[in-house]
Amino acid sequence: MELRDFIKIFIQKSVEQPGSLRDYMHNFTTYSAKAVIASNFLNLKRGRWFMRGLSIKYCRYIIKKTGAVTDESNTFMFERLR
Repeated sequence: MELRDFIKIFIQKSVEQPGSLRDYMHNFTTYSAKAVIASNFLNLKRGRWFMRGLSIKYCRYIIKKTGAVTDESNTFMFERLR
């Protein structure tokens, strides 16, 4: 299984069975970093994928705090969102 597919499954599981936000952030950071290194995952899309695994409440909070614009994918920089 590719790392990219693994990350998709991980995000889907996080949405269906939310757990600790800290655990999600740690695991997503680890898995996505490995995928970026293996060139299976673009660093530019990392922020968008990160947001997919969060609840609506957290997404709204992060967008408000970072000033990310939903229509502009370049504003979803993972390091800023984290």
